Amino acid sequence: MKKIILLILPLLLFISFSNASHIVGGDISVAWVGPGQNDFQIKVRILRSCAAASAGMPTTATVRVHDLVTYALTQQFSITNPTITPNLPFGDPCWTPAGLCVDLGEFVQNVTIPNNPNGYFLEYQICCRNAGITNLANPSSEGMTFYCEIPDPGNIATLANSSPDMGPIPLDAYLCVNTSKNFQFNVTDADGDSLVYSLVTPIDDGPANPAPAFPYNDVTWAAGYSLANIVGGTSPMVIDQNTGVMTAAPSLIGTFAFGVRVEEYRNGVKIGETRRDAQYESLNCPVVGTIVNTVTISGDTMTAVQDSVFYQWLDCNNGYAIIPGATNQSFVPSVSGNYAVQVSNCAYTDTSICASLFLTGINEETSSSFTFAPNPVKDILTIKTINYQFDQIIIIDVMGKTIKTYTSEVKSIDVSSLSKGLYFLQVYSKEGITNNRFIKE
Repeated sequence: MKKIILLILPLLLFISFSNASHIVGGDISVAWVGPGQNDFQIKVRILRSCAAASAGMPTTATVRVHDLVTYALTQQFSITNPTITPNLPFGDPCWTPAGLCVDLGEFVQNVTIPNNPNGYFLEYQICCRNAGITNLANPSSEGMTFYCEIPDPGNIATLANSSPDMGPIPLDAYLCVNTSKNFQFNVTDADGDSLVYSLVTPIDDGPANPAPAFPYNDVTWAAGYSLANIVGGTSPMVIDQNTGVMTAAPSLIGTFAFGVRVEEYRNGVKIGETRRDAQYESLNCPVVGTIVNTVTISGDTMTAVQDSVFYQWLDCNNGYAIIPGATNQSFVPSVSGNYAVQVSNCAYTDTSICASLFLTGINEETSSSFTFAPNPVKDILTIKTINYQFDQIIIIDVMGKTIKTYTSEVKSIDVSSLSKGLYFLQVYSKEGITNNRFIKE
């Protein structure tokens, strides 16, 4: 089973273009491709600024494989011919940030990794970071190490294992100054293993430390910033360890670096991890206000009061089913019934109450086969049918609320408890739906 953690509001990896270097983030992952237990595919994602002052995308990614216990170098692969996706799209239907330019380079190669009881870590190093990063002390002199741990390919408990994949770069991935925002990566795990998320300090490049210390050094945070205070703001940036959803609300416009670690567990035992080195900007995003979920009716046309949002009309008589193509502010039903509209403005979504609309001349009057009396009525509404079989009768008030529902066995309806006013009697039969009005005195 593939466990997919979808991103509700994600993160943008790009640099501050006024101080452009070129590399803005990336990650490394390992997937089993078979047919043998030692046959894997290595993928390195590199994100670079495509602003005019930036250096080009690397043409080769050299990945080194180390023993996970001794740190000894066991293999090295030079991966060439990357797949380049230029100028990634960013933004959402409500707003597209201007001036962002990021290229994605994906370096992929199938390899054979031998059995090793200690397991492995893989790393790829690259320089350099953007000089304008707000939360690092010396960003222009610090590089990046993309890091991934995998279990022994020969371990029977983890045969044919693939590491978590951080996934493509999300589209609507940026933070907003003084606005709390949730975001996450599109992480997947092909084996359905349990994933545990955490924020980590980004890793610098350079030679490996001796075991058993962590192989590589962290970058140095700028004054006032730390793993506990990555982007500033009233509340610290945090991540949900179970879902990977991050929340941040920086108080300053700036460029920030951070790392995300995804640890992979099977039967309660950690078997691997992968990390993404990330860099994003906090922006002055447009303020999105609340929405009005009211509907007006004029003749045969229903109209949502809220302007300049996204609309989806719903059929209340069919379990709020989406009406295909009904996505405009105004809606003209093809049949009489009860309808609602769902309105959204990216930040908020709300649904109106159901409203009844009875089309002029369409099934508005009772036929000679189905009648009811008296009308107006005080207490008992008597149903009479002649060679007419119906399945259900529903009483609806003028707000579209269902008041009572009756089966085909009903011969009379007690309406004495209803408030005075106009009501609708909807009759469901094989011939369709007829809508009838009556007044409660």
